[in-house]
Amino acid sequence: MQIWHSSNKSVVSVNQDGKVVALKKGTATIAVKTSDGKYTAKCIVNVR
Repeated sequence: MQIWHSSNKSVVSVNQDGKVVALKKGTATIAVKTSDGKYTAKCIVNVR
């Protein structure tokens, strides 16, 4: 199982299935980690 997070929820939302939705212009970091915390990944998203 993965845990998803958006650093700026007013710009980009992400649900627990990993679906990302742009909400307004700006920048956010989407992060995902495994439930045991062993693995993580991050991606910067720019909404124009």
